[in-house]
Amino acid sequence: MWDLNDSPHQTVRQEESEEFCYSSPGKRVGSFSNSSSSAVVIEDGSDDDEPNRVRANNPLITHQFFPEMESSVRDNGGGGPGSSFPRSHWFGVQFSQSYLATGSSVGKPATVGAVVEPAQPLKKSRRGPRSRSSQYRGVTFYRRTGRWESHIWDCGKQVYLGGFDTAHAAARAYDRAAIKFRGVEADINFNIEDYDNDMKQLIYDLNKKFDLYFRKNPFGGEYTIFAGLEECIKFLANFTLTDAEIDFVRDSLPGCEEAFCDYLRGLDCSDIEVYAVSEGSVVFPKVPLLRIEGPVAVVQLLETPFLNLINYASLVATNAARHRFVAGKSKLLLEFGARRAQGPDGAISASKYCYLGGFDATRHVLVLLLSVCLLFMETMFVYLLFFCYCSNVAAGRLFGIPLRGTHSHAFVSSFMSLDEIVDKALRSSDGKTTCEDFVSLVQTCLAKIQNSSSLSGIFSETNKSELAAFTSYALAFPSAFLALVDTYDVMKSGIPNFCAVALALNELGYKAVGIRLDSGDLAYLSTEARKFFCGVERELNVPDFGKMIITASNDLNEETVDALNKQGHEVDAFGIGTNLVTCYSQAALGCVFKLVEINNQPRIKLSEDVTKVSIPCKKRTYRLFGKEGYPLVDIMTGENEPPPKVGERLLCRHPFNESKRAYVVPQRVEELLKCYWRGNADEAREELEPLKEIRNRCIKQLENMRPDHMRRLNPTPYKVSVSAKLYDFIHFLWLNEAPVGELH
Repeated sequence: MWDLNDSPHQTVRQEESEEFCYSSPGKRVGSFSNSSSSAVVIEDGSDDDEPNRVRANNPLITHQFFPEMESSVRDNGGGGPGSSFPRSHWFGVQFSQSYLATGSSVGKPATVGAVVEPAQPLKKSRRGPRSRSSQYRGVTFYRRTGRWESHIWDCGKQVYLGGFDTAHAAARAYDRAAIKFRGVEADINFNIEDYDNDMKQLIYDLNKKFDLYFRKNPFGGEYTIFAGLEECIKFLANFTLTDAEIDFVRDSLPGCEEAFCDYLRGLDCSDIEVYAVSEGSVVFPKVPLLRIEGPVAVVQLLETPFLNLINYASLVATNAARHRFVAGKSKLLLEFGARRAQGPDGAISASKYCYLGGFDATRHVLVLLLSVCLLFMETMFVYLLFFCYCSNVAAGRLFGIPLRGTHSHAFVSSFMSLDEIVDKALRSSDGKTTCEDFVSLVQTCLAKIQNSSSLSGIFSETNKSELAAFTSYALAFPSAFLALVDTYDVMKSGIPNFCAVALALNELGYKAVGIRLDSGDLAYLSTEARKFFCGVERELNVPDFGKMIITASNDLNEETVDALNKQGHEVDAFGIGTNLVTCYSQAALGCVFKLVEINNQPRIKLSEDVTKVSIPCKKRTYRLFGKEGYPLVDIMTGENEPPPKVGERLLCRHPFNESKRAYVVPQRVEELLKCYWRGNADEAREELEPLKEIRNRCIKQLENMRPDHMRRLNPTPYKVSVSAKLYDFIHFLWLNEAPVGELH
């Protein structure tokens, strides 16, 4: 892999132990450098001679391997910046600087007397005497050990492959390593067909690095909430293929080899590493949310599930955060979306990630199921109360999300009159007394409201079946009485009936929660309801009655909540469902999974659309904070670059626009990517956090954002940049990979 701290043309360090090839016994071949051609020096001598001694009676001669072109020879010797030749180490050939000085003609041997002085012996290896003979690439025999040893160079470092009893075995070890490091284009000793199994294993074991990121913030905003990491890590921990699944793969793929099925049986994520941003963080386009490293066969299998788990989770969490921003900190936000979510999994996930994004609770609905039964010798109506999981009690149980809610319209409509209520007794909140006829107490309180001078003109007669439903609900849940008041008429029936039941509860020491409005002009109705509550408090001298909670629902979304704020309203809590969990204004976040490196070789994905060009190589990502504590910019650097330091000026560049650049002096630096999965490695990794801690991180980071990045309309784009060295490397690789056009 390119070291981003160095130029791509930086010279590779010379080998400490030189390799020699032998064409025949008694002849040793060395090399001398020349900036414009290659010369190989052949030394005659027996194996017992000193390896560095040059015989006087057998002068060394040179043979030119790469003839120089007259037009290519420059005044500077052909080796300087003006030379048309590439740097010699790219080809693994050393060129003799003295060749041009001799003026030898092309293709003619020259005596070494004028080229090599006896005072310049060949460099002796540190590893002792060299081999007597070797006909294979990358193989050396060491007399000290009596074994054939194999080495290969990879990424500027010599890799020791082991010692072998025969040169053939050492050569095959070299070939396998070359195929692994360099692929099918590797220079090897034997035919590539001899390594079919190695080629198959190479395909499975190629180490790839992928970045998972998105290209554009959703909902027209300038921020996104990252969510779904916990589900990804759990998927890795439980990833395996059963025999039934492998049998299905065999039947579905014609010609499927049994060796491939055996490979699938042992497939797991023990060789996978995952680096990720902390869940609940505010994130921005192009910045990797996850970096996944490991064998290509496994990593590719993770692409679809990871995208599925993160796309929806991050989209819903962002949608929830935007609703929270519009509603304000003081309002209670309830998730009401389970009935409209895309399937049961979508409903559970939506509740979890809405809570992560800033919602306060999910909804539960209590349904009174009417059953007419004949008990004993008398006819009576028996009402059986059931908890119905029609919104999301399940999410509350799984994730610890608070539950809030009320009854349905069907519950109100199911009653006909107050006579249907059989059990009318209600114990006081302190348990000392019992009201034997709570229904009569409710009717008395309703009469007080009707006789009030300031309230009597608003209504005359209320709906008695609605009053029966409210009374029955209060008998079952006296400390959690929140009534849906728009089944018949809000101001002429629903509000007076609610107030009558609330006053009766108040006399027994209970305090009603409030009402819910699910239709009509929410701004007007909430204002009028508040006036009615304040009138009851004033006329009947009931403390805090005017502070009843008013909840509004009815297909609310970001725009309607913003409009209500501008109109003026008295709503304390918003129940938001369909537009929240389905993300009605944007169907998907658009996360992508792109290859950035394979076997330490950076890769780039090009496109005519610059926004789709990927940022290559393994990277580190930092968030830089300014003097006021706000985040200023996210910057990506090469893996080997030094991290940004507090107080040191740093050049931040747009990845693709050369004119967009700025110096930043960070007051605080935070590295974003942390390791959350190392397979079976014993090294430390980050632990998954509880949902409440993730939610708190989300809320804290949103509060710490600059206000102009957060506004609903025309927000200021947040800056995402790369370091100067990474910028240069991106464009260097871009030019190397992009084909050059030709005009006719």
